[in-house]
Amino acid sequence: MILGERTLFVAVGSVDAGVDLQALGPDAAEVSEDGSGVSITLPPAEVYDAQLDSSRSYVFERDEGLLNRIGNVFSGDGDHYRDVTIAAEERLDEAVTLRLVADVPLGAFLSGGIDSGAVTSPAGMAASHPLATFPIGFPAAADERPDAALVAARYGTRHVAEDGMAANYLAMAREIPRLFGEPFGDHSAVPNLAVASLARRWRRRFGQAILAPLKQTAGSSS
Repeated sequence: MILGERTLFVAVGSVDAGVDLQALGPDAAEVSEDGSGVSITLPPAEVYDAQLDSSRSYVFERDEGLLNRIGNVFSGDGDHYRDVTIAAEERLDEAVTLRLVADVPLGAFLSGGIDSGAVTSPAGMAASHPLATFPIGFPAAADERPDAALVAARYGTRHVAEDGMAANYLAMAREIPRLFGEPFGDHSAVPNLAVASLARRWRRRFGQAILAPLKQTAGSSS
């Protein structure tokens, strides 16, 4: 191999999986013709929770191309994936915990992506009260609300999901210049406004104002 990298990573942890028997439909059971037996078709198995033990996981083998190895000689880059992973988790936990210091209760914009789940995890465990989480989604194959619901259930958040088709995005786009005080070209501002509006509508139903949401956009969170 001239250029590139192949890595075999040994992940140590636990995975909880099972079958939801409540999902059995009326046609799941089939009685044999002679009445001597019953065949039951179970729903597909689901993964409920997965935990990675970073301190015990490690890179077993890494195959690098010739040009990669030459570059490592000059850069001094070693195999420190485990240390880097642990350090990243510690920095993320610290960053999120610092942002939980607020005079008002906090909520989180939770999609089914990695970034918002990575922020909701330490926030949900460190918050002094149940965190509120708010996703929106669209009825299609890419709908992330089911994944967001799994994260919310894992960390015991007060979870409110909404159909994204209900929002008036044209009106929100017209509202963006007023809110920012100037023209603003980041298209993510429109869906962020939709989720913020969802949080504002539900804040009183939770018995307290939710005025400081944690949001995550691509590689940055605030």
